[in-house]
Amino acid sequence: MSIFWTGFLGSIVVEVGTMARACANLDGGIPQRYKSFIYLPVRFLLALCGGAIATVFDAKTGLVAFYLGASAPVVIDKLAQGALPTLPPDSPG
Repeated sequence: MSIFWTGFLGSIVVEVGTMARACANLDGGIPQRYKSFIYLPVRFLLALCGGAIATVFDAKTGLVAFYLGASAPVVIDKLAQGALPTLPPDSPG
């Protein structure tokens, strides 16, 4: 399996675990967010971003790609908050 799809799968596995926990908390009921028209397409796009992150970071193993895909929501959230790493003043770039 390619690095992209392994990262994608890592992101999907996180959502499956989240959904299972949410359903268990509702005694098997379906959480409202999964009934939303927009939630699942957006979550699919987030999973695609997980694959892209694994590819951009050039993951060398499937495990690393899976982990990068699983951490995609955190990475994207930090980017959205503007938490990009800053370079020291004397560094090239």
